[in-house]
Amino acid sequence: MASSLDKTNGSFIWQLIPTGTTNGYYLKNVGSGMYAQTCNIALSSLVELGANPVEYIVSTGAGSTTYFMASNDQGAINYNEDATLGLNFGASGVCAFYIKTGRGNSYWTITETNYSPTPPEPSEGEDEDVQPNVHAYRIPCGTFRPDTKLTQIDITGEGVWHELHYAPLTNNKFMIQTGAHASLMRGGKVKITAQLKGAEVAGLVVAVCADFDGDGRFEQTVKPTVAGTIEAELTVPAESEAFTGRIRIRVDQGGNYSANGDIAGVIYDIPIQIVNAQAQRLIEVVPNSKGRGLVSIIGSDAHSTMKNLGDEVTVKAQAAEGWVFKGWLLGNDIVSTNEQYSFQVTAAVHLIAIFGKYIEPEKPIVYVEPADGLRFRLRNKERDTYYMVEDASNHLVIAEDRYAEGSTFTLEKADASSYYIKTASGRYVYQASSGSQANKTTSATKVKYTITASGEHLYNFGATGSTDANRFLHAAADHLNICGWTQNVERSQWYMQKDDTTVGIVSIQDERLAANGKDSKFIENNRLIIRKGGKKFNARGQRIK
Repeated sequence: MASSLDKTNGSFIWQLIPTGTTNGYYLKNVGSGMYAQTCNIALSSLVELGANPVEYIVSTGAGSTTYFMASNDQGAINYNEDATLGLNFGASGVCAFYIKTGRGNSYWTITETNYSPTPPEPSEGEDEDVQPNVHAYRIPCGTFRPDTKLTQIDITGEGVWHELHYAPLTNNKFMIQTGAHASLMRGGKVKITAQLKGAEVAGLVVAVCADFDGDGRFEQTVKPTVAGTIEAELTVPAESEAFTGRIRIRVDQGGNYSANGDIAGVIYDIPIQIVNAQAQRLIEVVPNSKGRGLVSIIGSDAHSTMKNLGDEVTVKAQAAEGWVFKGWLLGNDIVSTNEQYSFQVTAAVHLIAIFGKYIEPEKPIVYVEPADGLRFRLRNKERDTYYMVEDASNHLVIAEDRYAEGSTFTLEKADASSYYIKTASGRYVYQASSGSQANKTTSATKVKYTITASGEHLYNFGATGSTDANRFLHAAADHLNICGWTQNVERSQWYMQKDDTTVGIVSIQDERLAANGKDSKFIENNRLIIRKGGKKFNARGQRIK
């Protein structure tokens, strides 16, 4: 939080808890009880709060009277050059940036204070069991009604600093809190648009409720017309001082508009941040990792710039040797695969240039058919050269090397129509019965998957026993998850590449292996070999002696 020096409000007071390491502390927020999470994240990304403590090194560095604060998960702390990331105050909040001496936004004054909070009195009305100023929200009781729900939520408008574009997944929960948030400006007008399923259901009402001062109470309620497209407009009070608040959208079949009333339908809770009004918007571009390529904003010498609404911005990516540009990532979506991408400014933008390992074009791709005991490697259609491996926490993450250790999977027959997917460690790809599962983990428990064809050489891995029939393994930017995408979405389509150290059923360009014939195709030393008339040729048609 970076909003106030109010010594009477625990939300703006921090406890430095010694860890035993020299200059090591946990940074605990008094108001929320949450801890500053790691700042070892993408440059300029917002630093989150979480329940688990993370050790920070708090030091004056070169002997100044102000302090840097850097999470102690980056190796040796270096404040002599741009290397170590720490807490930095950016345009949209506290973000990760270099702690090099002289970077004023990464150095902080720490003042000790006495704090004796007085428990607040309960408020009146429908929120009488909610204590204000502690960011606690009442969760209504309710019943999930899948026939009336929202399929898309967008928060836009001139009063929006960071837009929200959220597509709720099929689920069986009556209350959903989005992982993403929207940032709204004091005094700004905000447009909320949503696509509604089941608008014709009798008694259906929609309420958009807002808590702009972050006290846990919803002070504003708008009742938009029930239709296939829901539209509501809110105005953020110019005097709003909260750094965080919430917008709640209710879709109720019982005619209940009350923000905290019981629900027969679905509730969507959206965290919001309140920021000062800005005439311009922050545009940032970063690579997905150092050394993979260069990124730039045309007309600017920096990786970030402020632009007016309506301005056109062009960004450019240039891959380093051995790497190839894959696309521009905005939130969870690839918005362009062109190295040079132009767009009109409607909100603040943080673009990540995705670079992947370059693979020689002539390297053969071997597609395999599902078979019991077959060893293979996964290659996602959209991510192209990316393969899944297990990390130390049993998460399935991206590897850029097809032959990376631990990237082999084995199919085990479960029944007539499904398989277990076993990893190189002996664990199994796991899935829950509902909900989007990011950072997919593995488990000792065997879970069934169905494998179906999805076009030439492409396969879908469907989660059996799920409440959503269309729930498939799906590739995110740096990990594997499972969610309700359809089988024709490229992130849900996979090549099954044969592990070249084993024997399996293979086809290359729809031609079968002819193991002993004069004319055949096979793999030798990881290369495609073509035999014609008893002579060997490589993929380029050059003879091999």
